[in-house]
Amino acid sequence: MQLGVRDKATEGVVGDPDCLSGPDISPPIKSQGNDMNQFVTMLSEYGLYLCIPLVFLAIVLWVYRPSGKKRYQADGNIPFDDRSG
Repeated sequence: MQLGVRDKATEGVVGDPDCLSGPDISPPIKSQGNDMNQFVTMLSEYGLYLCIPLVFLAIVLWVYRPSGKKRYQADGNIPFDDRSG
């Protein structure tokens, strides 16, 4: 190999004495009090994917709630009602 050529296995410059230890691997950064910022960022990126199913479930639960049964049965009988003449 030539000096100064990048090697994909070590992700460093081959022949450089500073890269003899391999790639620079740093530990993951721990959050320090910015959990709310991370949450807001996650909601802004994925909020639509979370909101659409939740709205759909809320509508389905609202329609099939027990107290709405009489109203929806009455609305379902409108085409069969013979009051119009």
